[in-house]
Amino acid sequence: MGHCGIMEVTEGHIKACWRRARVRSLAAMGPVINQPDPGAAVMLANLIDHLGIDCNESGYLIGWLMECYEKGC
Repeated sequence: MGHCGIMEVTEGHIKACWRRARVRSLAAMGPVINQPDPGAAVMLANLIDHLGIDCNESGYLIGWLMECYEKGC
């Protein structure tokens, strides 16, 4: 928790804060797409949320596309 609202990430390569943090959205932008930096996951989820796109489904779609690419589909 920080001065910016609900969530503030101060460790890692990217420093970020997000007012409407949801666990599933952060999981979709983190482990599902193999993003180890929590700040980057928060930044991606925040950006996708501001674009009006569902964070959960977009993360699962990106993860599926990455898996297809890795398997040569």
